[in-house]
Amino acid sequence: MTTTPHKAMLIVALLVSFNIISQSLSDTQMLKLDELRVDTNDLNLRDETIRKDLNRILTLETKRKTNKTLGIIFTAASAVSFLSGCAVVSEGNGSSDIFGGLLITSGIVSGGVSIPFWVSSRHRKLERDYYKTVIGKSIP
Repeated sequence: MTTTPHKAMLIVALLVSFNIISQSLSDTQMLKLDELRVDTNDLNLRDETIRKDLNRILTLETKRKTNKTLGIIFTAASAVSFLSGCAVVSEGNGSSDIFGGLLITSGIVSGGVSIPFWVSSRHRKLERDYYKTVIGKSIP
């Protein structure tokens, strides 16, 4: 099958236009940046470094939210397990003491597991805020 030069140029032009479109920020990404109070009005969104920084801000925010959610889940599970274990132990039955001890132990462990998620969430927030200041300085 032979292709004419016009068809080949048309295919290349389509591929290049798709690449340009894929590098721009979507409307939902722009809304998320607005929610984060990143002023994009004065930014040159065609600049690759600015786009990378904006995408980095969005990625860090997603990671921060995920870590914070996991931290909340593990902390809540820790509190429920620990308090349930204390309630079972306070009943004073011999077999329930073992089960209550296991619940208390699992509550302490899940509380310990939640700590790195909280720390990571805080670290991602600080890193995100750093990139927000870098973006702010790139406004001419």
